[in-house]
Amino acid sequence: MIYESKSGDEVVRRGLLIDWELSKNLDVHKRRQLARTVSLIHLSTRCGILTLLSVQGTWQFMSGIALSRKGPIAISDDLESFIHVILWHAVRFLPNTCKHIGSFMFHFFDDSFNEGDGQRSCGPLKMSVMIDGILYYPNLLSRDAVIRFMHKDDPVEIHPIDTFISNMLTLFRDYYKAHIISSRATSQLGGTKSNSVDIPHFKDHSAMENVFKLVLLDASMSWP
Repeated sequence: MIYESKSGDEVVRRGLLIDWELSKNLDVHKRRQLARTVSLIHLSTRCGILTLLSVQGTWQFMSGIALSRKGPIAISDDLESFIHVILWHAVRFLPNTCKHIGSFMFHFFDDSFNEGDGQRSCGPLKMSVMIDGILYYPNLLSRDAVIRFMHKDDPVEIHPIDTFISNMLTLFRDYYKAHIISSRATSQLGGTKSNSVDIPHFKDHSAMENVFKLVLLDASMSWP
């Protein structure tokens, strides 16, 4: 069985798994199904047109790629979802350099891109951050500002979570670039867009595990 729901209020400690009624049997010989989670239905009345929007999973924490294409969920999508949950809490509760937290939260987690055919895909900010591998928020009065996280007791000292987020975004930057190249090549050949790119980073969970070990076991990291 696989526990799939990843949202801010469902990360439960001590190994307690919830929402078992939403689980599905997993055939190891088949790719995981996109429709294994709750389908959230929204009605949009933009421009006087009633549109039915169906979203699989929790929009705010789904990967940028999963929000922008139809198809099965890959390991990379699951790993990215955990990063977004961590970002959600870090931006809200840790001292950081973001000057407009409310606006950032909306544009990164809630925003979407109108495809023009009644469909919506990943918002521009989340997609840009994942492609660039840098957590930032555009500031109209100055250059794009990179968001850094600090200790509560020492606002000048960088928080270890900053290193974790930075390293993970670097991994996903490489993945997104490979995905874009693969999608463009497939499109030029007249084929079907690929749902997953087979690169070493995300064949399993080892890449994220290594980053966790880096920030948790490094004696130089000053955890509060």
